[in-house]
Amino acid sequence: MNELSSPNDNNNNDDKKDDGNSYSSSIKTNFEIRVAKETFKFNAAHFVAFPGFRERLHGHNYTVAVRLLGSNMIGSDGYVLDFGDVKKVTKKICTDLNENFLCPMYSNVMDIQIVPEKKEEGEGGKVVVV
Repeated sequence: MNELSSPNDNNNNDDKKDDGNSYSSSIKTNFEIRVAKETFKFNAAHFVAFPGFRERLHGHNYTVAVRLLGSNMIGSDGYVLDFGDVKKVTKKICTDLNENFLCPMYSNVMDIQIVPEKKEEGEGGKVVVV
């Protein structure tokens, strides 16, 4: 589902080009866009830890929706942004997160360190939980 709302639009009909079919690139708008699709999903493992409690590692199936807030100039084609770009980036993030462990890197009850491994190619490391 894609939703577009512009609560503070500065648009008016006087800003349209003479042909009435496309907007002038000089129109500025505030916008809020929510993009959600059935394909925006991933599954991942995680656990919760806080003083006196650490749960077991387990997994969930996650669904994702993207909420964009901002202001931008409306292009000559009448669009603020390309939904295809938003969908492409979101699908890539879901793919990258799928079948992975979501690590609480900033925990106040665990010391989590990434220890570099010596490799001939690229970067790498292993996570050590103390």
